[in-house]
This record gives sequence, C-alpha cells and structure tokens, in this order.
Amino acid sequence: MNTPLTAYQKRLFAFLSVANFFEGYDFFAISQLLTSIRETYGLTPEQGTWLITLINAGTILAYLLVRRADRWGRRRVLSITIAGYALFTFLSAWAPNAVAFGSLQMVARIFLI
Repeated sequence: MNTPLTAYQKRLFAFLSVANFFEGYDFFAISQLLTSIRETYGLTPEQGTWLITLINAGTILAYLLVRRADRWGRRRVLSITIAGYALFTFLSAWAPNAVAFGSLQMVARIFLI
C-alpha cells in the first residue's frame, strides 16, 4: 500500500531534483570545458589535471559542512550552500589565473556537494 506524498514532500522532492540537476551539470560542464579552460589559462594537460584535482578536493572538504546540518539545522545549511555555490561560481567567472579559478571552483564544489 502506497501512501501519497504530502505537499511538503512534493515541494522537497522538486527542490532536491533541481539541486541534483545542478550537481550533475557542474560535474559535466567542467569536464566538457576543460580544453577551453586550459587554453584560457595557458595550461598543459598535466596542469589541467591538477586543476581538476584542486576543484574536486572540494568534494572531500564538503563533509565538514554537511556535518553541521544536524547542529545548525538542515534548512539553514541548505540556504547557506545555495548562496555559497551561486556566489563562488559567479566569482570564478572573473578569476585572473588558473589558481584563483581552481580555488573558487573548489569552494563552490564544497557548497554544491
């Protein structure tokens, strides 16, 4: 016997679906744009690999923020992560060099995950 979803559960499902879309999009976009990013910053293929490694380190560091959800409240942490992801993704558009770009994207990845 299936219990129908409440209105809150439906809204939560829709909201989390959008969040999941952006997570997948972010991972896909960085891999598709790596060639252009390398050209923009004059990176070798090896340096491009290190840039992706720096960005993906944010995935590991994200667990420090995730652990706060039970203490601070999930709604608050979710609001912080949405704002943080948007801000650091926006700032990375003006990164003057590869290190700044990678660092900003790493922080954005922390908030994304």
